[in-house]
Amino acid sequence: MQMTCASILIMLTTFIAGMNAQTNTDVASLNWCQSKFSSGTYSLIDDCGVEKVDSAAGSNKCSIGSRPHNSAVCLKDEELEINGLADFNGTMPKLYRKNKAIPYRFFTLSGSSTLRLRFVNLEGGDAGVNYDGGAVYLFGKNTMIHAITSSFTFNKADNGGGVYVLAGALKFDNVQVKNNVAYLRGGGISCESSQYCNITGGNSIISDNTATYAGGGFRCIAGSICNVKDSVVVEKNSVGYKGGGIDCQGSNTKCSVTTRSIVQLNTALSKDTVSCRDNAQCATDGNVFSKYCIAGFYGLSQKLVFEGSSSGGGGRRRRLQNDLWTSPIVFDPTWSKLL
Repeated sequence: MQMTCASILIMLTTFIAGMNAQTNTDVASLNWCQSKFSSGTYSLIDDCGVEKVDSAAGSNKCSIGSRPHNSAVCLKDEELEINGLADFNGTMPKLYRKNKAIPYRFFTLSGSSTLRLRFVNLEGGDAGVNYDGGAVYLFGKNTMIHAITSSFTFNKADNGGGVYVLAGALKFDNVQVKNNVAYLRGGGISCESSQYCNITGGNSIISDNTATYAGGGFRCIAGSICNVKDSVVVEKNSVGYKGGGIDCQGSNTKCSVTTRSIVQLNTALSKDTVSCRDNAQCATDGNVFSKYCIAGFYGLSQKLVFEGSSSGGGGRRRRLQNDLWTSPIVFDPTWSKLL
C-alpha cells in the first residue's frame, strides 16, 4: 500500500488534532472551577465565581463547634491545591463571590487541613457580621495555608480582613495582601495563637488595608510567632488606634521584621507604625529600611520609635536600641523548615 505525501499529512493532522482534544479534555477535567472539590490538586484556568455552600447540609464541614460558617468551600481533614494559569499579561485568575447579596468567605479550614494556592487572586470575600477571615479562615493547630505568588484583595471581616488564622499556620511567598478591611482588628491578616505566620519574598506586599482598632496591615497576638522577612513591604495601611502597619501583642507573642523589609507610610491614631505591647517580644536587624509615619525621616530601623510594653511605664515610647526588642533575631524553630 503506497501512501502519498498528502495522505500522510492528513493522518498526521488528524493525530495531532486528537491529541490536542485529549489534552484539552484532561485540562478541563482538572479545572477546579468545574468541580469546586475540597480536596485534590487542580488548575484554575479562568476567573471563577463561587457560591455559598448550604450550611444546613446534614454532614456540615462548615460548622465549627455548633456554629456554622458561611463559606464557598470547607475543608475538614483535607488537602486542596489550586494552581492558577496566568495569561500572557501575567494576570492571575481570580475567585469571586457569585452572589454579592449575601456574605460568605471562600475557604474555611478545620481539623487537619491544608490549602495551597499558586497564581490565584481571592477577591471580594465577606465573612459577615461577627465572623473573622474575609477570604480564608483557619481553625485548629493542624490547619495551614501556603500561598505562592497570589493575592488577597478587597475582602472584609470583623478580624483578619483577608485571612484569619486561629492556632494554625500561614506561609506566604511573594503574596500581595491589599485593600482588605477589618471592622475590628487585623486589616490584612490576623494571627491568634498561631504556630507561625511567615511572610517572605521581594514581591510580598501588605498595603492599603484598614482596621478600626489595631493592626492596620498585620496583627499577631496570643502567643503567635510572626515573621516578615526578605524584602517584604508593609506600607500605607491605616488603623483607628494602634499599630498602623503591624500590631504585636501579648506574652509569648513574637514578631520579627528582618532582611531588607520595608515598613513605611502607615498611619495610626497612636502614631505608631509598629506596635509591640503587653510583653510581646519583637526583633529586627540593621537591614530593615523604614520610614516612621509621623516623624517623616528615612533611616535604619534603629532610628524608629515604637510603643513600649505594658511593663515599660504606661506605654511610653522607647528607641529600638533600648530594652524593647529583647528577643534574638531568629527565634522561630519552625523557620528553618520553611526556607
